[in-house]
Amino acid sequence: MKYLKTYENHIEELEKSLALKKIKRLEKLSKKTYEKFGGIEIWYNSNFEKICKMIDRDCQPWLAELKEIGNLYYRGFEIDKILNRRYSKNHDDKPMLTHIDMFRIKSQSERKPLSTDSYTHKTIDDYFLKEFGWRARSQGVFATPEEFVSVYGEPYVFFPVGEYEYLWSKQIYDLFSSGYNINDLLIGDYVYQTDNLKDNEQNEVMFNCNKYILVPEKYRKELEQRYL
Repeated sequence: MKYLKTYENHIEELEKSLALKKIKRLEKLSKKTYEKFGGIEIWYNSNFEKICKMIDRDCQPWLAELKEIGNLYYRGFEIDKILNRRYSKNHDDKPMLTHIDMFRIKSQSERKPLSTDSYTHKTIDDYFLKEFGWRARSQGVFATPEEFVSVYGEPYVFFPVGEYEYLWSKQIYDLFSSGYNINDLLIGDYVYQTDNLKDNEQNEVMFNCNKYILVPEKYRKELEQRYL
């Protein structure tokens, strides 16, 4: 009986210690406001007005076009995997996704394809370079007017920073997931355009921009009311 009480006391002390550790961790994370690594800036524990202040400052060309388009654009982003790698040696310091309020991300100049062989990827990139002056598959940041982008990660509202250009096609929803014939693209059967996004209901768009902002989907309604 004596040993049982000792064991119970030990378990109780352990539970108190773990609970205290959890409280301290949450307090620490709730005070975290910003970090930058690998071309990614993250704002934590902000407020909606602070987010909009940065969007208003950095994204004026896109905000003007949004008024014509009439709907927000979304991009999937696997931030949880990125944070797992960053905090692999000290998992307790890993921020909670619910604390994240905004990303500002530097675009990749040489994006590696997720599901395309290198020859096809380069062939299509060469086509876009010849026709439009930039390698849309490797330089492009992909976004869509549909918020159902979970196959590429958590959905975030997308805002290109500063000046940008884009390509999209009325005929192509997603070039590599819908069975399109690449040869038909190369001979001109698929038409890409650089304007009139107001006519796009669901198809992918490749943006050429130096940086972009991502805002969690939880702010979607507030963003629609403010910017559309």
